[in-house]
Amino acid sequence: MYCSTVNELGEHLKTIENGLVLIYAGEKDFNYTELNPHIQSDNFQVFGGIYPAIFPETKLHYTGFIVQHFAQDSHAILDDYSSVPDQAANSSIQSGSGIVMVDGLAINNQQLIDDLFYSVGSRYTFLGVGAGPLTLKQVPCIFDQNDIYSDKALLVLLDADFSLGVKHGYERVDGPFIASNVKMNKIETLNWEKPLDLYSATIQDKCGDVIDPEDFFSGSMKYPLGISRKGQEDIVRDPISCGADGSITCINELPENAALYLLKGSKDKLIAAATEAAEQSVSKTDKAPSKVLVVDCVSRVLYLDEEFEKEIAGVSNVLHSKFPDIVVEGILSLGEVSAQKHEKREIHNKTCLVGVNYA
Repeated sequence: MYCSTVNELGEHLKTIENGLVLIYAGEKDFNYTELNPHIQSDNFQVFGGIYPAIFPETKLHYTGFIVQHFAQDSHAILDDYSSVPDQAANSSIQSGSGIVMVDGLAINNQQLIDDLFYSVGSRYTFLGVGAGPLTLKQVPCIFDQNDIYSDKALLVLLDADFSLGVKHGYERVDGPFIASNVKMNKIETLNWEKPLDLYSATIQDKCGDVIDPEDFFSGSMKYPLGISRKGQEDIVRDPISCGADGSITCINELPENAALYLLKGSKDKLIAAATEAAEQSVSKTDKAPSKVLVVDCVSRVLYLDEEFEKEIAGVSNVLHSKFPDIVVEGILSLGEVSAQKHEKREIHNKTCLVGVNYA
């Protein structure tokens, strides 16, 4: 359900009698103090996050709210990163699916996902989103009925199934390079050299583009790094800044000594990959889903620009071709989390994640 104003949101919430509500808010003009009175209820829980944009069906909106109501059994955990996995392990919901909402600019998101893997194993399918603003400056971005927080994680466990599709469409240009010295999301040496020097020289040699350290993100958004993954697409890491010491900082953590590849994508291949993600998500069942959430990395819209609507239109067309009555809802995120049961949980960048929920 898309609500264009906070008053419209409040009126919609009055129609809900129980369960749990997740709110995905466009960051423009968002005001938690104004929102708070409208999300108070003794009958249901409310949690949410702010995002660069949201899209009901195929139109981007920078303001307003997407509201998803879950009437089935649920267990919501909003806490410090270190405590969420233990609470999940002791949840009364022993299998199903989990929606993860993290502060997209926190430095320990990968650790949280790894800890969840070790604490709950293959009991849940996970779909996750990174909250935060387009400025890539960390601010409080996850909220409940009491406050709005930074450096907190929300996990909603549901007695329901999700089917996922995830693709990015970027292809290797060169590599592998060894992430020889890494601290969380900061690459300090690459092939035992200054990362910025090697990264820039490789792009100029292989692609003919020049990376300007003073405007690093404008150039780097075309050339992400890929963490090698056997038999599957690389896990993308999005370089967002460089340091005077020649280091490169990415939006999420990287493992030390990982084999990294320089990636490049064409607009056509990115759009096609998103369509493939939608096809993956609905290929596993003929049961009509109750909800759809498309999680699309904000850097994809920055790269695709006006053609981004072609991407989400392609996703919507696939979903509607199989389930004509389904409502397609999506957000632009700062990092995407996905794992079917029996798969390792991964944080992705520059990726389109399509989740369909079967209540």
